[in-house]
Amino acid sequence: MADNSNMSGLTDPFLSVDSIKKHFPVKWSRETAGKFIKAVDGISFEVGKDRVFAIVGESGCGKSTVARMILKLLRPTEGAILFKGENIADFSGARLKQFRRSVQIVFQDPFASLIISFPKMILKAE
Repeated sequence: MADNSNMSGLTDPFLSVDSIKKHFPVKWSRETAGKFIKAVDGISFEVGKDRVFAIVGESGCGKSTVARMILKLLRPTEGAILFKGENIADFSGARLKQFRRSVQIVFQDPFASLIISFPKMILKAE
């Protein structure tokens, strides 16, 4: 029998983020041409069905960028995001709309993020 457990030991995770990176090109001047800002540089995690998952960190550390990549509002520079085993990079049209109804992201002020009952990002299975 095959072992379906992944990096966190979950079998069939609801959401799997595997080594995603997002690098933005710097376009301020000729000196910065060809350089990149590494907003997210290799984050991985898994979330099980009916679980709450929070991303908390300093201002500018990439929390919102990760959330936008999960919703496919931004395309990762590298890595993969799987939703119920399917790569979200393949989602478009009705399938993308259905996916976005299945996840919920809640952005909050920095002080509220320190309270455990108010997580930064909530994933909800329907």
